[in-house]
Amino acid sequence: MLNSVQFHWPDAVAQKKFLDEAGRLAAAWQDLDADRLRVILRAMVTGVQVHSDRVDVTLDQMGVALWLNAKDQPQPVGGDNRERNLTVLTIPARLKRTGIEMQMVVEDGLEPANVDPVLVRLLLRAYAIRARLLEEPSLPLKEIAAEEAISSSYATRLLRLAFLAPDIVTAILNGKHPPQLTANRLMDDTRLPLDWTAQRRLLCS
Repeated sequence: MLNSVQFHWPDAVAQKKFLDEAGRLAAAWQDLDADRLRVILRAMVTGVQVHSDRVDVTLDQMGVALWLNAKDQPQPVGGDNRERNLTVLTIPARLKRTGIEMQMVVEDGLEPANVDPVLVRLLLRAYAIRARLLEEPSLPLKEIAAEEAISSSYATRLLRLAFLAPDIVTAILNGKHPPQLTANRLMDDTRLPLDWTAQRRLLCS
C-alpha cells in the first residue's frame, strides 16, 4: 500500500497526512455505520473470494489512496480508467459446523468477538441458582426450580455451569469461546466433569 502512497503523493508531508488519515480510519472502524462502511468498501475492494481454507480480498491501492485523500467526495466504482495497483490480502479461515449452522473461523486468532447471548443467559441463571444455594444451604433445589419455573432436572444441569473453569467462563463472556461450545452442547452433555482440565479437553478441543 505504501507504493501507491509514494506514487500519488511523492512529498513526505502529503504521505504523512495520508498515513495519519488511514490511522484514524482504522481506529474508528468499529464505530462506522453500515452506509459508511459500504461506501468505503466499494471504493477500496474490487473482489472477495471465499475458499475452503482462506478468504482472498483484492484491494485497489489507488482506490484506497483516492478515498482517503477526498473521502467526502464521490469516488468512481469499478469500470473507471484510472491506473490500478491491486493487492490481494489472504486471510486464513475455514468453515466449521456449530450445531445445525456453519460458522467462518478465522485462523489467525483475530476473529471478532461473537458473544452468544444464549450462553451468557445460561451462565447468569446458573450463578443465580448457586447464589441462592449458598445463601440458604437447606433450601431444596426443587424449590428454586419451582420459583424459576423450570424442572428440577433442568435446574441441576444449569447448576453445573456455575462450576465451569474460570477461563471458559471468561471466554464465553468475551465471545472468544470455541465455536463448538454451544448452549445446546453445554445443556445436553450430562458428563460435564468438575475437573477444570477435563472440562477444557471436553469443551475446547
